Amino acid sequence: MAGGFLGDFVKGRLKGQRPDALETGIKLHRAIDVFTDQHQQVKNSHRRFPSHLRRFAPIVTDIVYDHFLAKHWHQFDSTQSLPAFSQSAYDSVKAHQSHLPDQAALVIERMESVDALTSYKNYAFVEAALVRLSQRITRENTLAQSYNFFLRIEDELLMDFELFFPELITFSQRWVVDAAKPSPS
Repeated sequence: MAGGFLGDFVKGRLKGQRPDALETGIKLHRAIDVFTDQHQQVKNSHRRFPSHLRRFAPIVTDIVYDHFLAKHWHQFDSTQSLPAFSQSAYDSVKAHQSHLPDQAALVIERMESVDALTSYKNYAFVEAALVRLSQRITRENTLAQSYNFFLRIEDELLMDFELFFPELITFSQRWVVDAAKPSPS
């Protein structure tokens, strides 16, 4: 789980500088990113945004899909509650503190302080996330405006997510099994 988190912070080739489990998690994160970017349902979600918002559609879709996952958590994990999973995720990442880049350490602390993984189920949190991201972009942008459009097309985006996410789970499970197989010599 910690390696999956690090996937957003560690760039370039992995050279064995971290424990194998962390590097495997980073590789899985990267594989999930590629799978997601190429998936037809995700592309459908992007196309639902009008041209003046489409540049930021991948960012909005990512956040909205996090919202749907949090909001419908019980459909995808019946073994533990979202708050229990969230705390486990924060603890897992923080257990590898010595391997976290400074920015990653700050982000995980901030995420835990607002319980971001659980808070994504709240519309206000989604809106605030889009506003925060829009403020980090130096030039004028329409990212914050995309929240109102998301509300108008929420049902369609949810349909895309419900078709996409089970396939992502299957992809991830297969990837983990394949990664655990010994390499042919």
